[in-house]
Amino acid sequence: IPTLRDSIKDASMTDLKDFLESIRKHSEHIGHIAMKHVWKKRPAPLPPKLKRKAPPPPNPFGDDVDDGTPNGRHNPFNDEGIETGDEAQDAEEGVSAQDLIDFSPVYRCLHIYSVVVGCDDSS
Repeated sequence: IPTLRDSIKDASMTDLKDFLESIRKHSEHIGHIAMKHVWKKRPAPLPPKLKRKAPPPPNPFGDDVDDGTPNGRHNPFNDEGIETGDEAQDAEEGVSAQDLIDFSPVYRCLHIYSVVVGCDDSS
């Protein structure tokens, strides 16, 4: 019986490690969804105070390029031009981070641990 108990412990540890690897693999997506939910629940920010800025000095080298952005520069952090699928976004609306994770290996390991420890105490 002790060898059977050890094999059950090893199998449950393998299940738990697989669960943790799965969490690590999907953590970026889970974090993204969690951040979206937090963003939607927070109150609206106050509008920033506007200050007038002087126009930038002309470029002495003469290679001014106007792409519609201030100073002719493209902002890489701007979401313009990035197409997001409305269907995928709508699908993420009702999904919480807990819905993406299968917790059954954790519950199974907890149950096995409680049974094995209970058997060890009664011996």
